[in-house]
Amino acid sequence: MSRSNIDSRIEVRSSGIHGKGIYAKKRIRKGGAIIEYTGERISEDDANERYHDNPSTYLFMVDDDVFIDGLSGGNEARFINHSCKSNCIAYLEDDNRVVIYALKNIQPGVE
Repeated sequence: MSRSNIDSRIEVRSSGIHGKGIYAKKRIRKGGAIIEYTGERISEDDANERYHDNPSTYLFMVDDDVFIDGLSGGNEARFINHSCKSNCIAYLEDDNRVVIYALKNIQPGVE
């Protein structure tokens, strides 16, 4: 999964769901890797300290005490919005990277 292949298929734009979102620029096939969720890995205590009074965070929970802080060294993946009708899923890879995959074919323009 090269970064250039991923970046050419997605873009950050305004979203009706929540501020900004990730949209497909090109068709993304079901099962395809879209992007890795990157950022500083921090403990739950650090996450609580950093975002105690901030309801808008870019944290991805890896396990009970490890979070990825998308605001600190993160990439576009931090703008992926949650949905009741998800078209993506996150997997924890064997090397402890969190990678987002398409659950179904995603057409251009779809968040």
